[in-house]
Amino acid sequence: MLFQHSLIETITSGRKTQTRRPFRPTDQQAGDTVRRQTKTAGNYRVHYVIGQSYAVQPGRGKPGIIIDGKPLRIELKNICLEDVRTISEPDAIAEGFAGRLEFWQIWANIYEDRPTLTKLNNLVERLPGGDRVDLERVAGELLAARPLDRYQAWALTFKVVK
Repeated sequence: MLFQHSLIETITSGRKTQTRRPFRPTDQQAGDTVRRQTKTAGNYRVHYVIGQSYAVQPGRGKPGIIIDGKPLRIELKNICLEDVRTISEPDAIAEGFAGRLEFWQIWANIYEDRPTLTKLNNLVERLPGGDRVDLERVAGELLAARPLDRYQAWALTFKVVK
């Protein structure tokens, strides 16, 4: 499973125990399994399975992370579909972020258009001197007006395999 290299330490320390991955309209969930349609043949393949372990990789085609001579692996404990705009503060922290605002900023940086990202970044830059609750409310209102397809995601809870 791909993770930004900057998040590896949060995984190994146990501070990051969740990740969110974009939902695609052709994804299918059946019990503990999510299947994703392939782009070329249109077939479905298993994408996420509760109980399965995955190698932690810093990028597509890059070798898995090695810690103390062993590959770093995570095991999926739970999968659910959610709107990331409704992420709770504890879940944002389990994602490895300081809170909801910081999570939303990273998500928008990857999946949003430039004008919305700029507005959100301007809000977060005011964070040190502003009221966090008010900033979260305004950021939440900004994102609530955006299309659901940019914010629907698989919430994956995992643990490091020892």
